[in-house]
Amino acid sequence: MAIIQCKECDAQVSDSAPTCPHCGVSAPGGSCTVVFSRPSSMGLVVRTEVYVDGQPYGTLRAKGRIAVPVSPGDHHVEIQTSQGKSSVTTISASGGETPVRVSLSALTGKPKFG
Repeated sequence: MAIIQCKECDAQVSDSAPTCPHCGVSAPGGSCTVVFSRPSSMGLVVRTEVYVDGQPYGTLRAKGRIAVPVSPGDHHVEIQTSQGKSSVTTISASGGETPVRVSLSALTGKPKFG
């Protein structure tokens, strides 16, 4: 959890606050999107599931992308396939789009970031 400035009144609030306790605006930190992409066609048939903060957000297909709306701040992301799981990585979203590239290991098919 981090302290951010409210987009409306500039008061300091928690990045996880759904509303500003000072002015009442919803999403006081603004909106962000974490965009997962899988540019390679390697592992075309491998089912690749995206998780953000422990919640599933869908299947990322080869040469596909998934956009996940999040609040500003740190989020834990993980990718799971039938071949294994990625390590849990922390992504900092600070406004706009935060890109995350996903690939599969050529030898094991295990997912990884970058």
